[in-house]
Amino acid sequence: MKLPLRHLTLVLVGLAAPVLTHDAGARPGLPTQDEGESTRSLEDLLRLARTERDQVLSELKVGVEAILAEMESATVRVRPEEALKFRKQMIAMGPEIAPLLLKALLPGPSPSRAERFRAMEVVQVLRDLRSPSIGMQLLDSSRRGTPEGRVNSLLVLATDPNPERVIGGVRSVHAEAQAEVRTAALVALAQLGSPDLPELLSADFAKEEIAHIGSLLMGLAQVDHEEIPSCVVQLLATERAPALVSPLLDYYSASRKLLKKEEHLLALIRLACQPAMDGNDAVKILDTLSQFDVTVKGATKKALDDLRDSSQLALRESTLVLLARSKDKSARRSLLQSFDERVKYSPASPSVYSMRGDVYYLIAEYQKAIKDFKTAISLQRGLASKGGAHLGIARSYARLKRYSDAEEYLRAAPVSMTTLRDLAKDPAFEEMLETKYRRAFHLKE
Repeated sequence: MKLPLRHLTLVLVGLAAPVLTHDAGARPGLPTQDEGESTRSLEDLLRLARTERDQVLSELKVGVEAILAEMESATVRVRPEEALKFRKQMIAMGPEIAPLLLKALLPGPSPSRAERFRAMEVVQVLRDLRSPSIGMQLLDSSRRGTPEGRVNSLLVLATDPNPERVIGGVRSVHAEAQAEVRTAALVALAQLGSPDLPELLSADFAKEEIAHIGSLLMGLAQVDHEEIPSCVVQLLATERAPALVSPLLDYYSASRKLLKKEEHLLALIRLACQPAMDGNDAVKILDTLSQFDVTVKGATKKALDDLRDSSQLALRESTLVLLARSKDKSARRSLLQSFDERVKYSPASPSVYSMRGDVYYLIAEYQKAIKDFKTAISLQRGLASKGGAHLGIARSYARLKRYSDAEEYLRAAPVSMTTLRDLAKDPAFEEMLETKYRRAFHLKE
């Protein structure tokens, strides 16, 4: 009798119970005098099922090991589409291969770059397969072994199709582990929907080392759980927040929709306004908010009052930019006044037009920025240029979603190929990269 392998687990579980209990009363409909014969039949079926399982796994193992070998030989320099091809090949083989991948999930105490890369690819495959057959094995490997192997096991456990079965075990790992393993366990609990998540987050935010809180925030940014944003807002109001500016901004960069909510925007601005806050970090907060096109009004706008007259020039200018982008006429006038005067008294200077173009760009007046940048280019008259005006025009056109025009000025800019590739990381070109005009950056796919 041939059984599809995906049904074998159900057969083994469903049939093993009555065989092991030998409780005739639990099996109504089976005559007592036939109990021995029925038991023998069930045992035979279990034996056949196990034989079938082992045979199919043996056949699958050959294909799985071949793909794993290709992954390892490719190393971390593998092209993204090639890595995706390998993953798709394994996923197409079905959840039955999950037990065969467990060994590759754990790269060992001194893994090579290729082994580490392969392990992370296996993590992705197992997360996509969501096989219910390996949950207990993953829990076991999350409790012992190298930190890297334990973290990989927790990454897969986070997508277990039966959360209630593994949450208790993951919670135990979180309670006992340290450093990155503890962080991975808490992120897994968030993804599994642990009901005590707010309490666990508050405790870890209060006592974990700053470096591990940063890793935790990045992991939480990938999890859609309604309790997480509230916990982050509470973290922003603590004395630890000034030391976490970069990871907090990374969290909000990955969760931009939260910046449309006043409680998050206000918490970030209040953090920037703290007297003990480092000036550079305060500027970083305000520039990030401007970059993501937030609008300040009401309480959030009032919270900026102390900063618009700051003695620190960079902090004052970043505050005025954020206010001007929110249609504050006074802030706009304060920003542009000195540049308007420079243009008035040096109308033949390309640099003053380029600098005013930068201000127009920062306050999202892109058409005026383009006009000033083009004037700067025309006034250069063959003089040496670093391409700033060309790139300013390209950014402005990209913000206006005129990608063809942006590509034209990127190609005309007197900059190196390396500079063009680095520009692909500029937020101004984020949406452009999703179109055919990504070719302008000469990226290595």
